[in-house]
Amino acid sequence: MRNFTTRLLLTLLYNTAVAFFFVFIGVNDLRSALVFSHAIGLSIFALARALRGGRVPAGRGWSLAVAVPIGTAAGVLIASLLLGIDLTRSISAHPQFIATVLGGSLTFGAGASYYFHARALAVEAEVRHREQTLQRVVDEQRLTEANLKLLQAQIEPHFLFNTLSNVINLIDVSPAQARRMLVNLTTYLRASLQRTRAGATSLGEELELVRAYLEIQSVRMGERLSYSIDAPMELLGLALPPLLIQPLVENAIRHGLEPKASAGKVEISARLDGRQLVVRVKDTGLGIDENMVPGVGLANVRARIQAVSGGAGSLVIQPNHPTGVCVQVSLAATQCDAPARRLRELA
Repeated sequence: MRNFTTRLLLTLLYNTAVAFFFVFIGVNDLRSALVFSHAIGLSIFALARALRGGRVPAGRGWSLAVAVPIGTAAGVLIASLLLGIDLTRSISAHPQFIATVLGGSLTFGAGASYYFHARALAVEAEVRHREQTLQRVVDEQRLTEANLKLLQAQIEPHFLFNTLSNVINLIDVSPAQARRMLVNLTTYLRASLQRTRAGATSLGEELELVRAYLEIQSVRMGERLSYSIDAPMELLGLALPPLLIQPLVENAIRHGLEPKASAGKVEISARLDGRQLVVRVKDTGLGIDENMVPGVGLANVRARIQAVSGGAGSLVIQPNHPTGVCVQVSLAATQCDAPARRLRELA
């Protein structure tokens, strides 16, 4: 409706301008020029719209080719009736005048019709471009999802086999630790399976998964690993794309704490900064090696943040003083739409 009104107003303005042009060159008086111009212009407008609305097989270009001459003839006839002009007598008495009116009407009508036709094509091209851009973004998000699931499928069997090997070794030496590791492995696998099926998760659920992972690693590494998770209860229901925090914690242990001879710590915290959810993963490991190439996990986390935030999120990696690395993830704070599940108390 809005598009129709805009086109109608533009047509009326164009008709008025054409009428003043004919008055300026002395073809007709203002009253007659206005009646002829609006009758012809509106006839072309109505006929072209009717042909397009009727889905003319020849398409839009042919509808304009039909509308301009027929609309011009109809407009001249309507204007003559409104002004009380005997059209047959006028043609016989003033053939040059009628030819000028018809020729000018056809010229201006064709020009106006071409303008609207070209504008409609430009709008359609813009709509197609937006649809293609949106589809490209959706495809990129799907590709990122597929890469993340592939990464998860590659990481979890390796982690699972290592954990089970540690359990076997601990059964005879320390049954209590073996049991503790199995309990946390069960928690980890259950949370991981729920997360993969749901496709959406909350900060609390992700932290529960990370807590189970760190519990398993703390049994394996003993006193060489300690950790803390600090997140206010009111933030635990905020939405967080899956597989964001765990790769950061895994990197902290694998590249920061495991190669270090002395004990180390991983600190995970979540805070609100305005409307942004800020999650930090700090470790007291070996720190950043300038020659180290970022791994696949970190690259996927960065790609995931860009995909889900539309470029509004960020991933910042910087040294942690006095030693280690601090990785900060920032995303828009939104409530999770996934059904809430009971969260265990975070350690």
